[in-house]
Amino acid sequence: MREHFKPILGFFKREFYGFLNDKFSLFLCTLAPLLLGLFIWAVFSQSFVRSAPIGVVDLDKTPLSQELTRNLSAIPAISVTRSYSSLSEAKDDMSSTQIYAIVVFPKGLESHSKKGVLTEIPIYYNAQLMLVAKSIEGAFKQLILTSNVKAKLGKNLIQTHNIDAALAKSSPILMQITPLYNINNSYAQFLLTGILPCSLIMLVILCVINSLARDEADVGFVKGKKSQMPDGIHARLYILTKVFAYAGIFSFWWGVMMLFFHFLGFSFRGSYITLYIGALLTILAYSSVGVFAYAILKDHTRALAVAAIYCAPSFAFAGLTFPVNSMGNFASFWHIILPISHYLKLYVQVANYGIDFLSALKTMCELLPFLLFLSFGILIYRKREAKIEDE
Repeated sequence: MREHFKPILGFFKREFYGFLNDKFSLFLCTLAPLLLGLFIWAVFSQSFVRSAPIGVVDLDKTPLSQELTRNLSAIPAISVTRSYSSLSEAKDDMSSTQIYAIVVFPKGLESHSKKGVLTEIPIYYNAQLMLVAKSIEGAFKQLILTSNVKAKLGKNLIQTHNIDAALAKSSPILMQITPLYNINNSYAQFLLTGILPCSLIMLVILCVINSLARDEADVGFVKGKKSQMPDGIHARLYILTKVFAYAGIFSFWWGVMMLFFHFLGFSFRGSYITLYIGALLTILAYSSVGVFAYAILKDHTRALAVAAIYCAPSFAFAGLTFPVNSMGNFASFWHIILPISHYLKLYVQVANYGIDFLSALKTMCELLPFLLFLSFGILIYRKREAKIEDE
């Protein structure tokens, strides 16, 4: 019995020391997730768009236009930093992104307002900068709505002599918009919960491919280097040891990520155990794809290139920034073949809706077909192993 387990124990020992001596793999499993997480958090830590610079073209130069300018500056999302005498002058600064929007107060704005004549206030903003554009658009709508009510309130107060009646007549319909799950409308919560998992799975597949390639001839571009797959160890044990070792390492980093989300105050209504099962399946799914890619290509560089192409658009096709039912056929197909898409759907279901394990089981089952790639990879290795034995 001892003789039977001796090569297995020797293999485990060899793998452990091989991992410790591989500085690149050690970096990917220790510092890389930490540095990546801190970098992404630093980029999006502000959570809200604040004091986005805008310009004003005041062609009216009346107390009303000056009041509207002050009201614009009072909105936290924007800040009036520049005033222009003409629209053409303002466009140059907008083209160089010194300002994000231009507001034009037309001539006769105050007089038209007093006479009840409909007046348009042109607003130009760069819609390509989506997060900033949405915040600026919302700020302008808030300003116009408030200004319209204020303009009507004085006239209606003279007619009704009652402030409540005048207010009701000025704004007969009031909006009650209640944001759910992300109460503060923080884009950090929406982005971090998507970008961090997408980044983590790239490290998973990279580590698995690098671990397999460490024992093969193509690593380091050393000519004449032979395969170092140990004698007496079958392909199944060889691959599963590597896959589950990295699954354990990145399960730890998943736990750190969840603690980080909790520290940031992101709401979580479901069970962490349910979500972890989904996360573990996702990690194993990407490990399986990595094993299959390397087994097929037999080349470290090509396998990494394929993995990069496969994983790079993960966040774009995950269905968080753009609804899946509005995607084209290619985008929908790419969404389906990405395990992270199913994990993020599970995250939304568990974290936001608080669904139980049985309800989440359907989404988890969507991850199971990806594990077939692990079986295919092992079969390819076993076939290669049998070929070597025949020789």
